[in-house]
Amino acid sequence: MNFDNVIDDLQKMEGLLLKSIKAGSDIRFESVDRKGRKVWLLPKVGRLKSRPFSELERIWEALCKESAIHVDKVLGGSGSSRNQPETLMANLPYVEWCYIQGKKHLVLKPEPTHHYGTLKQLDDMEALELAERLSAPVRSKSGQVIIVSTNVAYAAGEFQKATGIRLETEGDGIYIQEHSDVRVTMVPQNVLEYPLSPGTYLVIQGNSAPEGARPVRINGEPFYAVTGNGLNMLVSLG
Repeated sequence: MNFDNVIDDLQKMEGLLLKSIKAGSDIRFESVDRKGRKVWLLPKVGRLKSRPFSELERIWEALCKESAIHVDKVLGGSGSSRNQPETLMANLPYVEWCYIQGKKHLVLKPEPTHHYGTLKQLDDMEALELAERLSAPVRSKSGQVIIVSTNVAYAAGEFQKATGIRLETEGDGIYIQEHSDVRVTMVPQNVLEYPLSPGTYLVIQGNSAPEGARPVRINGEPFYAVTGNGLNMLVSLG
Protein backbone atom coordinates (compact mmCIF):
# COMPACT_ATOMS: atom_id res chain seq x y z
CA MET A 1 0.00 0.00 0.00
CA ASN A 2 1.44 3.39 -0.98
CA PHE A 3 0.63 6.98 -0.08
CA ASP A 4 -1.63 7.40 -3.13
CA ASN A 5 -3.84 4.67 -1.65
CA VAL A 6 -3.92 6.59 1.63
CA ILE A 7 -5.17 9.69 -0.21
CA ASP A 8 -7.87 7.55 -1.84
CA ASP A 9 -8.94 6.39 1.62
CA LEU A 10 -8.87 9.90 3.06
CA GLN A 11 -11.20 10.99 0.27
CA LYS A 12 -13.76 8.46 1.51
CA MET A 13 -14.05 10.51 4.71
CA GLU A 14 -14.95 13.80 3.01
CA GLY A 15 -17.80 15.53 4.81
CA LEU A 16 -17.39 13.51 8.02
CA LEU A 17 -16.93 14.92 11.50
CA LEU A 18 -13.76 13.24 12.74
CA LYS A 19 -13.31 12.64 16.44
CA SER A 20 -9.91 13.59 17.82
CA ILE A 21 -7.88 11.59 20.34
CA LYS A 22 -7.54 14.87 22.22
CA ALA A 23 -10.93 15.76 23.72
CA GLY A 24 -12.54 18.87 22.23
CA SER A 25 -10.39 18.98 19.10
CA ASP A 26 -12.71 17.26 16.61
CA ILE A 27 -12.56 18.43 12.99
CA ARG A 28 -14.85 18.25 9.96
CA PHE A 29 -12.96 16.83 7.01
CA GLU A 30 -14.03 18.94 4.04
CA SER A 31 -12.15 17.72 0.96
CA VAL A 32 -9.03 16.40 -0.74
CA ASP A 33 -7.41 18.79 -3.21
CA ARG A 34 -5.28 16.53 -5.39
CA LYS A 35 -4.19 19.31 -7.75
CA GLY A 36 -3.06 21.54 -4.89
CA ARG A 37 -1.73 18.53 -2.95
CA LYS A 38 -3.50 19.47 0.26
CA VAL A 39 -6.56 18.61 2.31
CA TRP A 40 -9.14 21.02 3.68
CA LEU A 41 -10.65 20.76 7.13
CA LEU A 42 -12.75 22.79 9.53
CA PRO A 43 -11.70 22.75 13.21
CA LYS A 44 -14.37 22.71 15.90
CA VAL A 45 -13.25 26.24 16.77
CA GLY A 46 -11.75 28.33 13.98
CA ARG A 47 -11.76 28.83 10.24
CA LEU A 48 -11.34 26.51 7.28
CA LYS A 49 -7.72 25.34 7.09
CA SER A 50 -5.54 23.32 4.75
CA ARG A 51 -2.80 20.79 5.49
CA PRO A 52 -0.24 19.75 2.85
CA PHE A 53 0.07 16.23 1.49
CA SER A 54 3.76 16.32 2.44
CA GLU A 55 2.85 16.45 6.13
CA LEU A 56 0.54 13.45 5.88
CA GLU A 57 3.08 11.57 3.78
CA ARG A 58 5.75 11.99 6.47
CA ILE A 59 3.36 10.50 9.02
CA TRP A 60 2.52 7.61 6.68
CA GLU A 61 6.18 6.83 5.97
CA ALA A 62 6.92 6.84 9.70
CA LEU A 63 3.97 4.51 10.35
CA CYS A 64 5.29 2.08 7.75
CA LYS A 65 8.77 2.12 9.32
CA GLU A 66 8.13 2.25 13.07
CA SER A 67 6.13 0.10 15.50
CA ALA A 68 4.44 3.23 16.86
CA ILE A 69 4.87 6.94 16.14
CA HIS A 70 4.40 10.18 18.06
CA VAL A 71 3.13 12.70 15.49
CA ASP A 72 4.73 15.71 17.21
CA LYS A 73 8.11 14.01 16.92
CA VAL A 74 7.56 12.99 13.29
CA LEU A 75 6.64 16.53 12.30
CA GLY A 76 9.45 18.05 14.32
CA GLY A 77 7.47 20.10 16.81
CA SER A 78 4.41 20.30 19.00
CA GLY A 79 1.23 22.31 19.42
CA SER A 80 -2.46 22.11 18.71
CA SER A 81 -2.01 22.25 14.93
CA ARG A 82 -0.18 18.89 15.03
CA ASN A 83 -3.40 17.41 16.34
CA GLN A 84 -5.13 17.92 12.97
CA PRO A 85 -3.01 15.59 10.77
CA GLU A 86 -2.94 13.16 13.70
CA THR A 87 -6.75 13.14 13.71
CA LEU A 88 -6.95 12.56 9.96
CA MET A 89 -4.61 9.57 10.07
CA ALA A 90 -6.10 8.08 13.26
CA ASN A 91 -9.53 7.94 11.62
CA LEU A 92 -8.29 5.61 8.88
CA PRO A 93 -9.54 2.03 9.44
CA TYR A 94 -6.04 0.51 9.63
CA VAL A 95 -4.58 2.97 12.15
CA GLU A 96 -5.10 2.64 15.92
CA TRP A 97 -3.85 4.78 18.79
CA CYS A 98 -2.45 4.32 22.30
CA TYR A 99 -0.56 6.14 25.03
CA ILE A 100 3.13 5.35 25.51
CA GLN A 101 4.87 7.15 28.38
CA GLY A 102 1.93 9.54 28.54
CA LYS A 103 2.14 10.56 24.87
CA LYS A 104 -0.30 9.77 22.07
CA HIS A 105 1.05 7.32 19.51
CA LEU A 106 -0.35 5.95 16.26
CA VAL A 107 0.06 2.32 15.22
CA LEU A 108 -0.37 0.88 11.72
CA LYS A 109 -2.31 -2.40 11.65
CA PRO A 110 -1.91 -5.01 8.88
CA GLU A 111 -5.68 -5.10 8.24
CA PRO A 112 -8.61 -2.71 8.86
CA THR A 113 -9.91 -2.95 12.44
CA HIS A 114 -12.61 -0.26 12.48
CA HIS A 115 -14.77 1.86 10.18
CA TYR A 116 -13.70 4.93 8.22
CA GLY A 117 -14.11 8.08 10.29
CA THR A 118 -13.86 6.36 13.67
CA LEU A 119 -11.13 5.92 16.26
CA LYS A 120 -9.96 2.67 17.81
CA GLN A 121 -7.64 2.40 20.81
CA LEU A 122 -5.00 -0.32 20.74
CA ASP A 123 -5.68 -3.35 22.90
CA ASP A 124 -4.31 -2.79 26.43
CA MET A 125 -2.08 -5.86 26.39
CA GLU A 126 -0.69 -5.06 22.95
CA ALA A 127 -0.06 -1.46 24.03
CA LEU A 128 1.80 -2.64 27.14
CA GLU A 129 3.99 -5.03 25.13
CA LEU A 130 4.68 -2.28 22.61
CA ALA A 131 5.64 0.21 25.33
CA GLU A 132 8.04 -2.31 26.90
CA ARG A 133 9.63 -3.06 23.54
CA LEU A 134 10.09 0.61 22.68
CA SER A 135 11.52 1.46 26.09
CA ALA A 136 14.33 -1.08 25.72
CA PRO A 137 17.69 0.36 24.60
CA VAL A 138 17.94 0.31 20.81
CA ARG A 139 21.20 -0.58 19.13
CA SER A 140 21.85 -0.85 15.45
CA LYS A 141 23.04 -4.08 13.89
CA SER A 142 26.33 -2.66 12.68
CA GLY A 143 27.25 0.30 14.82
CA GLN A 144 26.39 3.32 16.84
CA VAL A 145 27.89 6.80 16.86
CA ILE A 146 27.22 9.49 19.46
CA ILE A 147 28.01 13.12 18.67
CA VAL A 148 28.33 15.54 21.59
CA SER A 149 27.87 19.19 20.61
CA THR A 150 27.70 22.58 22.31
CA ASN A 151 25.19 23.72 19.64
CA VAL A 152 23.26 20.62 18.70
CA ALA A 153 20.62 22.36 16.56
CA TYR A 154 23.34 23.88 14.36
CA ALA A 155 25.24 20.58 14.24
CA ALA A 156 22.07 18.69 13.26
CA GLY A 157 21.44 21.19 10.47
CA GLU A 158 24.98 20.86 9.15
CA PHE A 159 24.69 17.06 9.36
CA GLN A 160 21.51 17.18 7.29
CA LYS A 161 23.01 19.53 4.68
CA ALA A 162 26.09 17.34 4.31
CA THR A 163 24.33 13.97 4.20
CA GLY A 164 20.72 14.65 3.21
CA ILE A 165 19.67 12.67 6.28
CA ARG A 166 17.17 14.34 8.60
CA LEU A 167 17.77 13.72 12.30
CA GLU A 168 14.61 13.28 14.40
CA THR A 169 14.13 15.05 17.74
CA GLU A 170 13.97 12.78 20.77
CA GLY A 171 13.57 15.21 23.69
CA ASP A 172 16.09 17.15 25.83
CA GLY A 173 17.54 18.52 22.60
CA ILE A 174 18.67 15.06 21.48
CA TYR A 175 18.54 14.07 17.79
CA ILE A 176 18.52 10.48 16.55
CA GLN A 177 18.50 8.71 13.19
CA GLU A 178 19.36 5.27 11.85
CA HIS A 179 20.97 5.09 8.42
CA SER A 180 22.64 2.15 6.69
CA ASP A 181 22.42 0.18 9.97
CA VAL A 182 24.31 2.87 11.88
CA ARG A 183 22.50 4.65 14.70
CA VAL A 184 23.50 8.32 15.00
CA THR A 185 22.69 10.10 18.26
CA MET A 186 23.42 13.81 18.62
CA VAL A 187 23.27 15.14 22.18
CA PRO A 188 23.83 18.61 23.72
CA GLN A 189 26.84 18.71 26.01
CA ASN A 190 24.90 20.58 28.71
CA VAL A 191 22.35 17.76 29.29
CA LEU A 192 25.04 15.26 30.31
CA GLU A 193 25.62 14.66 34.02
CA TYR A 194 29.28 14.09 33.22
CA PRO A 195 30.41 16.72 30.66
CA LEU A 196 32.04 14.86 27.80
CA SER A 197 34.14 17.00 25.50
CA PRO A 198 32.44 17.90 22.20
CA GLY A 199 33.23 15.37 19.51
CA THR A 200 32.21 12.19 17.74
CA TYR A 201 32.28 9.00 19.82
CA LEU A 202 32.26 5.46 18.50
CA VAL A 203 30.14 3.08 20.61
CA ILE A 204 31.73 -0.31 21.28
CA GLN A 205 30.14 -3.29 23.02
CA GLY A 206 32.12 -4.44 26.06
CA ASN A 207 31.98 -7.18 28.70
CA SER A 208 33.16 -5.09 31.65
CA ALA A 209 33.87 -1.48 32.54
CA PRO A 210 37.30 -0.47 31.22
CA GLU A 211 39.80 0.40 33.94
CA GLY A 212 39.82 4.13 34.61
CA ALA A 213 36.87 4.78 32.27
CA ARG A 214 34.42 7.50 33.25
CA PRO A 215 30.72 6.53 33.52
CA VAL A 216 28.25 8.69 31.62
CA ARG A 217 24.52 8.30 30.91
CA ILE A 218 23.23 9.38 27.49
CA ASN A 219 19.52 9.38 26.71
CA GLY A 220 18.96 7.03 29.65
CA GLU A 221 21.60 4.50 28.58
CA PRO A 222 24.85 4.02 30.54
CA PHE A 223 28.26 4.15 28.85
CA TYR A 224 31.90 4.29 29.91
CA ALA A 225 33.96 6.98 28.22
CA VAL A 226 37.47 6.19 27.04
CA THR A 227 39.25 9.25 25.64
CA GLY A 228 42.70 10.58 24.98
CA ASN A 229 45.43 10.54 22.32
CA GLY A 230 42.86 11.00 19.55
CA LEU A 231 40.56 8.26 20.87
CA ASN A 232 36.87 9.04 21.52
CA MET A 233 35.07 5.85 22.50
CA LEU A 234 32.01 4.95 24.57
CA VAL A 235 31.78 1.39 25.90
CA SER A 236 28.31 -0.09 26.34
CA LEU A 237 27.86 -3.12 28.62
CA GLY A 238 24.24 -3.88 27.72
